[in-house]
Amino acid sequence: MYESVHSPISDKIACVNAKHREDVVCIELMPPLLRSPYAGGPLVERASCKVHGTVYHAESRSGAVCKLCRVLMADDVPDGPWLAFRAGKLVMSGWSIHALAQRGVL
Repeated sequence: MYESVHSPISDKIACVNAKHREDVVCIELMPPLLRSPYAGGPLVERASCKVHGTVYHAESRSGAVCKLCRVLMADDVPDGPWLAFRAGKLVMSGWSIHALAQRGVL
């Protein structure tokens, strides 16, 4: 669905110990989209991640990472730490997917 111009995130995680790398959910933040360029529509944030071979995507005008965590929680992904990257750089991190899922605008 989304095409990333960046290499896979798992190759870029230098700050995560290799022993714990599989326990951390790595989220890629993609450039926002302008949904309606002619009507001056809102920018839409996009986020995606791959957990145990399944790719998850989320779009939101106010917190794609929070929405993605809600999708992960609904799909019974175990709680654990997460890292969010934009263009290969760490921009956000947290200790709990489920705690972040409860934040933001529903």
